[in-house]
Amino acid sequence: IEMNKAAPSVPSISSSSSSSSSDYLSPLPAKRRAIAPGDVGLVFQHPEAQLFASTVFDDVAFGPRNLKMAKTHAQAEDLVREACAWVGLDFDRFAGRSPFTLSGGEARRTAIAGVLAMRPRFLLLDEPTAGLDAAGYRFVGRLVAQLLGEGVGIVIASHDVGFFSPLADACMVLDEGTATWR
Repeated sequence: IEMNKAAPSVPSISSSSSSSSSDYLSPLPAKRRAIAPGDVGLVFQHPEAQLFASTVFDDVAFGPRNLKMAKTHAQAEDLVREACAWVGLDFDRFAGRSPFTLSGGEARRTAIAGVLAMRPRFLLLDEPTAGLDAAGYRFVGRLVAQLLGEGVGIVIASHDVGFFSPLADACMVLDEGTATWR
């Protein structure tokens, strides 16, 4: 499911270009680069495969720190608080917890927060409602709608086309290897 709204209000992330030993992997020069590091965020189907730090705070702050968005602890905390608020995690209750002690829904929210903390222009969600209860489903639907309203472009891979299609600009359905658009 493709949800590609314009992203004029989402902060852009600038970074220095890096070089690669492979020509085909070399990034475009900065002035020609359409997408910069941090512009695209990916949330895995299984959040436990995405979480790795010893605390929720460090996990959510990892991306902004690596992108040099957060050069101080205070800057990282601001970004983590904002991302936790987006996904409905109480910062004071969750920041110091190990991500490996979270419920499935809390882990999914933490994984999403870790990506949102980087303020991506585009978000790729792989089966974002897998394993969630009805409340978790509704949360994901509301979050997707809010992010679209903020101008984030979203692509969702899901078996639940009916749930997301009302929000989508276009849907591609794979049926036995054949792609069709709706």
